[in-house]
Amino acid sequence: MNDYIKSINHVEKLKSWFTSFFSKYDILLCPTGPVTAHSHESKNLNANGQLINPRNALRDTVPFNLTGLPALTIPFNLHSNGLAMEYRL
Repeated sequence: MNDYIKSINHVEKLKSWFTSFFSKYDILLCPTGPVTAHSHESKNLNANGQLINPRNALRDTVPFNLTGLPALTIPFNLHSNGLAMEYRL
C-alpha cells in the first residue's frame, strides 16, 4: 500500500509540473520515443550504441498516460531503414 501511495504522490507532482509548464508555454514538442520506429520482429533496439528492449522505447509516453494529457504523434520524416521518425505534440 505504501508503494501505491508513493506512486499516486509522484503522479500528482507530475501533474503539478505540467500545470506549471503550460502556464508559461502553449505546447510541448518532444520526440515520441528514444529511438526511431522499429520492426515488430526486433528483439533489441540500438539507441546511440546502447541496446534496449523494444518495450522501453515507449517510456517517453508514460508522463502523458499517467496525467491524462492529450498528445498527438506526428510523423515528420523517414529513417534510412524506411520507418517513420515522429514527434509528439
